Amino acid sequence: MVRSKESNQIIRYGLKLLLYSEKTGCILVYLPWCVVFMSKIIIFTFLCFFLLNTSAQERVSIKLQVIECKTKESLPFANIISQKRKTGTASNFDGLFTFKTTEDDTLKVSFIGFEPKIIPVIDCRNSNFICLTPKAINIEGVTVSAKSTFLYELVNSCRKNKLTKKVDAKTYFLLKSSVNNKQVELVEAYYNGSFQDHNIIQLNLKIGRIYLSKFDNSIFVSMGTSNGINLHKTFDFNLYFPGSPLEWNKNKLLKKFELNFREKFRKENKSVYVIDFIELRKGGNFFGTMWIDSTNQFLMKIKLQNKSGKNSPFAPIGDAEEINKINFDITKTFQLESGIDSIKSIDFNYNLHYQRSNNQWINVETKAVLFAYDTDQRFVPPFFEKSYQLNDYQGISIAPYNSFFWTNNNEFTLTAKESEKKLFIESNSTNLIDSFSYNPTNNKMIFNEPTYRKWSTERIQLVDVKDNFRARKQLNVHLRYNLDVKIFMDINQTEDSTNVQLATILDPFTSYSNLNKTTISRAFVNMYFDMVEIKKRQLETSIQGISDIKQITKLYTHANTELIKYSKEYFTETAGGTNKRGMMKWNEYIYKNLRIDNLELFKVEFKY
Repeated sequence: MVRSKESNQIIRYGLKLLLYSEKTGCILVYLPWCVVFMSKIIIFTFLCFFLLNTSAQERVSIKLQVIECKTKESLPFANIISQKRKTGTASNFDGLFTFKTTEDDTLKVSFIGFEPKIIPVIDCRNSNFICLTPKAINIEGVTVSAKSTFLYELVNSCRKNKLTKKVDAKTYFLLKSSVNNKQVELVEAYYNGSFQDHNIIQLNLKIGRIYLSKFDNSIFVSMGTSNGINLHKTFDFNLYFPGSPLEWNKNKLLKKFELNFREKFRKENKSVYVIDFIELRKGGNFFGTMWIDSTNQFLMKIKLQNKSGKNSPFAPIGDAEEINKINFDITKTFQLESGIDSIKSIDFNYNLHYQRSNNQWINVETKAVLFAYDTDQRFVPPFFEKSYQLNDYQGISIAPYNSFFWTNNNEFTLTAKESEKKLFIESNSTNLIDSFSYNPTNNKMIFNEPTYRKWSTERIQLVDVKDNFRARKQLNVHLRYNLDVKIFMDINQTEDSTNVQLATILDPFTSYSNLNKTTISRAFVNMYFDMVEIKKRQLETSIQGISDIKQITKLYTHANTELIKYSKEYFTETAGGTNKRGMMKWNEYIYKNLRIDNLELFKVEFKY
């Protein structure tokens, strides 16, 4: 067959476009050369437009400090909101914040008592600061004499609005501790928070991480700070915290606190009163400031301070014998959304003097903050059933470190000084996720012996599941052993991927053993641990490639149902390690499924 030049040109252009289609996945047809030529121009023009548009939408990272214009002092926990995406963050303890967005965006920066500022992102790139100006104070029509009860009536009116609806929100927690101005502790965590009546109702841990740095060959830990924050009630009596005017009705308030008018300003058509207060009793240590929306009669913000107090929600552990000279600084900020007043943030700072067993005194300064940042949204909680409460350290130590979450984390964060944080984590600190334990019975801390044991090729000893009277009493059983090994699962999603973290974990609070310390008893305990690990690996295989959370959860539930069945068979057939035939059968099953040749206790020669 003879082809003309024209047909050859069509074929050549057609082949070029076909090769292009194989790379891009486009479906193309053979076209006349003139049409192809025009198509190239259109494609070129489209690509130029696409590239220009992509450039315009390129994400940039903004790092700034929010300060007061006049004094140049930093403003911690100022609000930063993207006007385009309606997402936001807050400045950290030093007024610093990091925000990723596009150059065509604008940021709104606000802080109670200051004029908000709206600034284009493109103007932020050549600046290090955003300064806010205090709101113009308007005291017209305000008459507060020494005998006036107006302020007391205003404070008392907030009590009438103290009952609010329950609000759920994703919640962020950050804690930093320093000894002699050197950072020694970092705790960062995310929770599913529930808030009602101006208080925290519940904090359920999603994920966390802990880093510590030694000082004088010692370690300082704040294991229960989030629980301590949770203990404080805004309108109720607090045994371990600074007293508040909000605890009392008008008559008792007049006797217990002196209120002083500081200033008044307008915010979004609301009249906001700023009121200072101080405890009246001799030697009173409680003082602070309130911001009250007099239009709606609700509390916007309260700062409570206590100097040189003696009570605190914390108890010394380890080599600390006494806590004294306690200074508290608690700031609660509230937000009114859709008619519901709820906690937005709690800034909790405290300075404690510890007397150690060698009579040495150390001064510890801790800064902690808790933010409810995503209302009516919740994390997928970790799957690990337990019937007891844990402190921050215990809760975080359950799961292995989740690098996927911390690498791909796009949630709320206050860590603007990433280089400083990275230096602390990598240079001077120890990741305690897998090496920390705390016994709540005797208040002892142990390192390099984790509370929760994750499965590994390193065999556990019977001492790891020694007799636990509390567990036996709680379970109301009197068996010779109780091995509570569970499959932990945590699901995290990004825009384009789903990550499922699985681990086989022995629960130390519900496990115990009174078995004789023999090779067979030790084999019996480890073989059960191995059997659960097999089920975990089977679950891992079954969920590969699945992104639907409901389907993953269904497979997890099915795996646990099977685990219950296999556990009953194992305990029955092995009889606590006393049935040789049953032990040999399960030993062969474990070896066949795990296939780890160098694992101790596989192919063990049982001698009875």
